[in-house]
Amino acid sequence: MEIKKEKDRIAIIGKIYHLIFDPQDPLRVKLFMPPGQPVADLCVLSGCHQVGKFDEFSRLGKPRMRTKSDNIRIELATKSSLWKNKLLIFECQDDSFQYYGSIEGRGSLERVEYFGGNAPSKDYSGSFMPAGFIRPGKEKEGWIGSIPHFHRFFLPEPNACFKQYFWSGEYAEIHPRQNDHFWGSNWMFTPGPFCYCWDTGTGKDWVAVGLAPRLGEYNFNDFRYWGGETFSFSVDYEGHTLIRGGWETPRMVFVFGNNEYEALEKYVTWLKEHFYVNIPHREIPRWWREPIFCGWGEQCYEARVVKIDPQLLATQKNYEKYLAVLQSHGVIPGIVVIDYKWQTYQGNWEPHPERWKNMRGFIDQQHRDGKKVLLWLNGWEHGSAPVEELVTRYGKPIPGIFGEPIADPSHPGYERRIRESIRRQLSPDPDCLNADGFKVDITHNTPSGRDLKVYGKIWGTELLKRVMSIIYDESKKIKPDALIEAHTANPYFAEVVDVLRLNDIFTDRNSVVELMFHRAKVAKIAGRYWLIDMDNWPVPTREALMEYLQAQPQMGIPSLYYATHTDLSQEKFTRKDYRLIAEIWKKYRAGL
Repeated sequence: MEIKKEKDRIAIIGKIYHLIFDPQDPLRVKLFMPPGQPVADLCVLSGCHQVGKFDEFSRLGKPRMRTKSDNIRIELATKSSLWKNKLLIFECQDDSFQYYGSIEGRGSLERVEYFGGNAPSKDYSGSFMPAGFIRPGKEKEGWIGSIPHFHRFFLPEPNACFKQYFWSGEYAEIHPRQNDHFWGSNWMFTPGPFCYCWDTGTGKDWVAVGLAPRLGEYNFNDFRYWGGETFSFSVDYEGHTLIRGGWETPRMVFVFGNNEYEALEKYVTWLKEHFYVNIPHREIPRWWREPIFCGWGEQCYEARVVKIDPQLLATQKNYEKYLAVLQSHGVIPGIVVIDYKWQTYQGNWEPHPERWKNMRGFIDQQHRDGKKVLLWLNGWEHGSAPVEELVTRYGKPIPGIFGEPIADPSHPGYERRIRESIRRQLSPDPDCLNADGFKVDITHNTPSGRDLKVYGKIWGTELLKRVMSIIYDESKKIKPDALIEAHTANPYFAEVVDVLRLNDIFTDRNSVVELMFHRAKVAKIAGRYWLIDMDNWPVPTREALMEYLQAQPQMGIPSLYYATHTDLSQEKFTRKDYRLIAEIWKKYRAGL
């Protein structure tokens, strides 16, 4: 790495990138990739906004440079309208760099803004490009953003419309919840990696720009890219982080790759190597790799035929029927997932007395047949916990997407409640169910809102991590080989999930292979040692299902959601279809 100084102009020359601090444009740092490809003019401002108060700056100091070993640190002091002290920092290494802010003061943090901010117009009016057309705070004068020179960017987190590429003026978001208005909704990965990848237009140079919060500091929900004539990023804390003294924003990490997936992988590698995430290499029992049958697709098919809610069909009688049909055609899963809604109500985790007369007997029979059983769980809702153990708004519980209250995993009483439930489901004791693990679903129910209240001091992604950590920890205490799967395809969750499921498909495409392979690539990058449940509900047609079933073993564990028909097209399986599935699974097992 090389430093070139000419008067007040500073150039950081790395192996892969150049950063130029030029006094002619003191509020923007120019990012190039050699031999001179401009990537972006990065506005050095960051706003740490408080609830109801907008963080503006009125003075920016000259860059101060400090060098240590292979690290170059550039500091810019700024005068903030909200904070006693505020420092903006670039830390540069030969093949990557980071940007973050350090503040001192008191206040409830609403949102952190990166590479864009507000200045009083009397000081800076007319000198910089205007705000993006959908920026929050656009109504305030003096908005200063970053100038994009990259052609487009890549969003790793999937959405229902399979839109992963955006031009620089568009809007995009990544978070642990769902937004039904964002490209058909984006609950498939909750969250995906907190990273966007810029295409420089050269055909080989991509820049990954991702968040690097410290462990235990993922107390935010949304990580947004704001496009327009200029761009910026924001992270939403929603007033749930109280700052008393000094605080640092999560770092924005810049790493580089030859394509979008390689750039994303470099970002995840950086997080792991610098101890921002823990991605463990764990021992994998052979049964975790066995082909999976989940009854939800068949429940949905039958519900369409008889016109009832599919949850009513999660019965012992039906699951015995589904497995018998598959068995008669030589299709024998190694893992059976009992899906929604086998329990009395959300969070109760007790078998419905009418639908499951003898769930323990059913599970024991599967064990005798050489199968393992996972139980579907709603990770958030709980229908019987007292109000003090729930997320509330003005003292009243808030409903989840299934209508039952959202639980507060930061409350010690709820943690005890959930741990006891897990013991009841997994323990081999006579009064327990002896199941083998959980399919944790509906993680996109993660609560969001400034006016919501929880017992503890954690929020957002950190609150979801607490849910998964409790389930994972207690399950492993009871059965060390218990399998926990979820659709939290973010490296921060790699230590609390064994199998990452690719989640629901929902598409009007004739083929689902491409979109599901995208999900599988991102999932593998996010957790190097994760197994991948390839999922397959709902598929548009029987033909699309058979094509996808043949492709599944290339990327992960084969998975089947149907026993007799597809649900959307209501096409019946043929003998040829069953023979094909049996052959796929036989060949897959031979390679284990």
